[in-house]
Amino acid sequence: MSLTVFNNTGEITEALESRYADDPHCIELLEFLNQHPRTRFSRLVLVHAINNGKVAIIDRALKRLVKDGLVILHSDKIIALYSIAGKYK
Repeated sequence: MSLTVFNNTGEITEALESRYADDPHCIELLEFLNQHPRTRFSRLVLVHAINNGKVAIIDRALKRLVKDGLVILHSDKIIALYSIAGKYK
């Protein structure tokens, strides 16, 4: 199943807003990652950029977005990095 993540103005679509209405941190992460579409971020950077210290909340949101295919987990033996999966249509 493919979803349109962002509309033509770069804002998150209503479909995703309703899908993640129970978890605003998912929406914040998607918006942040969309502002930097070609950048990979560590979990620590995302924690500080989005929620300033609430690691468990960001971890839960990241796991959900990776599972849903909206965020890509780039992992090697040393560090895990996250980036937006792209603009789905």
